[in-house]
Amino acid sequence: MKLYITIVLLLANLMQLWAQPARNERMESLRIAYITEKLNLTPDEAQKFWPIYNEFRTKEEKIDPHRNIKQSQLESLSDKELDELVEKNLKADEERVKLKREYYTKLKKAIPTRKIVMLQRLEKEFKRELLERIRDERRKEKD
Repeated sequence: MKLYITIVLLLANLMQLWAQPARNERMESLRIAYITEKLNLTPDEAQKFWPIYNEFRTKEEKIDPHRNIKQSQLESLSDKELDELVEKNLKADEERVKLKREYYTKLKKAIPTRKIVMLQRLEKEFKRELLERIRDERRKEKD
């Protein structure tokens, strides 16, 4: 019986591991479709835009110093550790601004400035819509 339970738990964990990349790929596909449609990218613009944008997002994700820190972990830090965390966060903000300036210049070669400005708003809108969609799915699961 213990072996059966162990196997079931192992399979459930494996299914979660496989589902995570699929979920991330699905989310990324939705992001690409959403941004392409809302920015009304031409095929030529899209061909130039997406490699630059994806490179930017990859670099930006590496900057966040405390993305995975939970509230409970923050509460257990000393004042000195919190000061260090704030300093890291400020440096990350500076790096992020520098990165945005660099990629703004690159993006201007791919798409008009108006679309770059719209992009910032669309990224926020996409996240909001995605969160709403997740909440709706969870509500449906509970019903």
